[in-house]
Amino acid sequence: MLKKVHQLTKDHIKIGFENDEELFSTYHILNGSENECITHTYERIQDIKNETHCFYEIVYKDKAIGFCCFQDNLLYSFAINKEYRRREVLLEWLSDVEDLFRGKYLIYMTTFYQKNTRAKDFFLKNGFYAMPYEEIPSENEEIELLIKKI
Repeated sequence: MLKKVHQLTKDHIKIGFENDEELFSTYHILNGSENECITHTYERIQDIKNETHCFYEIVYKDKAIGFCCFQDNLLYSFAINKEYRRREVLLEWLSDVEDLFRGKYLIYMTTFYQKNTRAKDFFLKNGFYAMPYEEIPSENEEIELLIKKI
């Protein structure tokens, strides 16, 4: 389900974001148009690019349905096209993500903006727990950090 790619493109992000009006109006930090949200996400990912950053296309039944990227044991950014956000697809994706970390790390983390309660609810239902806010640096107060033991 995870296909490593050399670099993440705006097209990868577009596949994950496509037609998700709820994302653009409610959950994305920008609350803008589809193109504005794609560009903002792409630029944020480019800001932290280095040798420990890995990019993946999410593929289901031979079709690209989204993207995810990692920095060490941090799931930094992700999106799965809304047409594929079914329980069995999401759990298969999460299992494949965990397989990437198993044997390398004792925990892995994911991060997203606090207003993205949709993502938070999904991860909490699947074994993650919230990092106490006092442990997150104040300059990142809009960031939500969840951790899962492997």
